Amino acid sequence: RRASARTSLPLWLGHGRPVSIILAGRRALSIYAGRRRSAPHLARRRGEPFQVANAVLHHQDFVTPGPTSTRVTIVAGAGRPTWGNKRIVVAQPKSGWAHVTSQDMAAIAPTWSPDGNQLAYSAGPNLTGVFGGQAARQALMDRSIWLMAADEGETRRLTDGTNCRDERPLWSGDGSHLLFARLDANDRASLWVVPAEGGDPQQVVDELTPAPDWFGTYGHVEWHQWFDWWRGPGGQ
Repeated sequence: RRASARTSLPLWLGHGRPVSIILAGRRALSIYAGRRRSAPHLARRRGEPFQVANAVLHHQDFVTPGPTSTRVTIVAGAGRPTWGNKRIVVAQPKSGWAHVTSQDMAAIAPTWSPDGNQLAYSAGPNLTGVFGGQAARQALMDRSIWLMAADEGETRRLTDGTNCRDERPLWSGDGSHLLFARLDANDRASLWVVPAEGGDPQQVVDELTPAPDWFGTYGHVEWHQWFDWWRGPGGQ
């Protein structure tokens, strides 16, 4: 479609509840969520849609449904750079929406644990007004993997590498570990596993080649093109 075209993309939540994302050009203008019977534009009251976010970049991992509930998680914020003005929003048809990450952090790549009790994501310092260069690169090198408890909202930093960039966390089938990608200061890409309860990350893949460019799309790397995690027939 042309950049001015307007489209609607459905996304299904747990228990068969969908959301509808209204798109225009390279950004999502609005995201609607609600009850199945009022599809495709869904609502929490009387079939009327409520807006969740008015600026969402078109990246595969910027809209994530919860595995066992009606929650949907969105990386919201205007502007192409992912190192600034990006906060995670959790929305539910019945209760509305709320930011779950702070304004001093730029957070991306949210993913729910299999039981829906924890949210993992990648976050670094919030750098605004910068569109590239060494300042942007350094902000990206401070990205770490974080966890948030779904009920209490408490956050904790799971990785704290020195001068490296940790992104795209993926949960193990039993929720005990996370796999993530790391870019080091020499732009070398590798894969690591860390216990969800905390501990030292262990390297499992020494190098991904060819490594992605550090800039990617304004700080976003399409990591799904480099790796995924097959959890076996039982999903473990």
